Amino acid sequence: MAYPSAELTSAQNDLATCQFHDILPGSSIQPVEDMSLRILDHALEEVSRLRARAFFALASGQPTAKEDEIPILVYNPHPSRCGQS
Repeated sequence: MAYPSAELTSAQNDLATCQFHDILPGSSIQPVEDMSLRILDHALEEVSRLRARAFFALASGQPTAKEDEIPILVYNPHPSRCGQS
C-alpha cells in the first residue's frame, strides 16, 4: 500500500487544531467543545479507515483458502504490548 501521507496529514492537522487555545484543557465554551469533538472524531475516523486499509493490504498477500477451509487472520493493533501482563 502506498504511504497515506495526505490522510495522515489531515488527521495530524485535526489533532493540532484541538491543541490550540482552550480546547485541550477544557476551559472553552460549549460551541468550541462541540466543534473540537467533531474535529477529533474526524481524525479518529480517518486513522481508523487507514488502519483497516493497511490490514486488508497485508491480508491480500496471503494465499487463497482451499475448499472447505476458513482462513483466520489475527491483527494486533498494539504490538508493543505483546507478552506484557
